[in-house]
Parts: sequence; structure tokens; C-alpha cells
Amino acid sequence: MDIYLVKGETVNLVIEPKDSRDKGWVFGDDITDVIFTIRETETADALLQLHGEVEYKGTSVDDGGTVSIPIHSADTKDLAVGEYYYDVVLVQTGHWFDIEDTTGLYCKIGYGKIKDDDGNWLEINAGWIELTDNEINFVQITKEGEYKVTTGDYEKVESEYVNYNLYRIITLDGEIITVFPYDDWFAQGIHSGLNFVYEAGKVLTANNELIDVEAGYITLKPDITNYIEVSPAGVVSSNITKFTEGSYPLYIVQTATDSIEGQHIETVTPQSNSFIFDDRNKFVRGDSYIPSVKAKCTITWTPTKTE
Repeated sequence: MDIYLVKGETVNLVIEPKDSRDKGWVFGDDITDVIFTIRETETADALLQLHGEVEYKGTSVDDGGTVSIPIHSADTKDLAVGEYYYDVVLVQTGHWFDIEDTTGLYCKIGYGKIKDDDGNWLEINAGWIELTDNEINFVQITKEGEYKVTTGDYEKVESEYVNYNLYRIITLDGEIITVFPYDDWFAQGIHSGLNFVYEAGKVLTANNELIDVEAGYITLKPDITNYIEVSPAGVVSSNITKFTEGSYPLYIVQTATDSIEGQHIETVTPQSNSFIFDDRNKFVRGDSYIPSVKAKCTITWTPTKTE
């Protein structure tokens, strides 16, 4: 569909992509990015490129999903009034080499494709690999198409990685740790007032070492939602804003005036996240860039002064 944008205007642009049959799209959770581009001609370099997201997933081809792109006043202020072209590309996460199953120290990795040193595609069938116990396992595929597991780091020659890196997988006492917190790590203790008591646990540091964190407590803020987390350095803390990027979420706690548990408490919600670290890049994962819309865009003038 053709769109009209006012130069220097702030707007949330909503677009319903259509396929070649003029039918809508039904979006899954694997659409991770929406790229909106304005060009002088259909094939020219980008004059403006913005990122959006899926706003509505849709239910059928007759009730298609929509995407939204926030456009701020500064984004279009340098574009001359006139007619342009725009396109919308959906970025879909690929599923090559997904982890399909785990049992004991065995991990099943799904089908995928890689290129060898000569640029030829090699198909890698799904299969099981065996991991080393009580280690950080670095799972990778060589340029010859063979799985390889190392400990300490992915294989390097000097400072360059030489294989296709897949996952860091932690094993402990004959099991793969798939979720964090594992087992009874950081379990709740007996709280006192606003003091939230937690048991001992473990975290993976930035240097890929699994370290112990002692049991302890932290004092929460009253009458508000608290986010309890542990950093890769092993420091347990809380804040009232959100979980910190890079830390491990533990609990969401809604406190009362002077207590954690009592008639005013709404919830203490334990958090659970994957503890398998995905190091696939977009090419190894097989991400897709799907063109979904290409049409005309008209930039119109506004008396608003934008600088």
C-alpha cells in the first residue's frame, strides 16, 4: 500500500503486509525484526532505514498480521518533500542446528547446512553428540562438516575461531543444565520482614567459569514490585525497574509495607530461563530476510520547525 508521511512528524506507522495473492501474513514468534527502508528508486541505496516489530500476529490469511514502525520527527526532517519508494523486510530466525533433545550427557542437534573452505554447501543431518561431564562444553562444527566439542573455549588458531560455533552447554553430575536456576539453586529461604532470604547457587561468569554463590539475603523496597537477580560475578541484588541485561533473573516479588509474605502480598514469582548459550550467528542459524511490502511513499511538507 502507498503511504504518506508528514516531514518531521512523529508517528507509529502500521502496515499490513500482503503476499502476491493479496492475502495477509500470519506471524510467528520467530519474526525477530522488521526493517523499513525508504529509497529514491526501487533499487537505490537506503535514504532512511528504521526498525519495527510485529504489532498483531494475525489469525488467518483473511485476518493478517500487522507490523509497526515508530518514526520520530528527526527521522524524516532531512528528506526533501517528494515521492519515494519504501519496502518492508521481515527477519525470521532460522532453525538450522536447533537443539532438539537432551538426555544425560547427550544432546541431539537438528539438521543444518554449512559452507566448506571451498564455498560448497554441506548438509549436516540431525544427530546426537556426547558432552564432557562437569565442564563448559563448546559445541561447534568444523569446515569439513564434523561436530567437535572442546572445553575452555571454541577452537582457535592464534586469535581466530576456525569452526562454526554453535553452543556453550554446561554439564554437572551427569546432566545437562538446560534452565537457570538449576535444581535448588537460589531457592527461597525463610524471609523476615523485607529481608528476602535465598539459598546458595551457581552462575556462569563472563570468563565461562561456573562459580559458587553463597546463601544470603537482600532487603527489598516496600509496597512495590522488586526484581531480584544475580550478576555473572555472583552478586545478588534487586531493583524496582526491571531485570538488568546480562544478569540472571531470580524472582519478581511484590512487597507489602513491611513484609514479603502476608495478607497484602500479591505474588512471589520464580524466574526460569535457558542456561544453554546460543552462539550461532545468523548465517549458521539460517535466518531469512523476507521481502513483504514494496510501494510508494510520499513525503509531504509541514509548517512545524524541525532542527
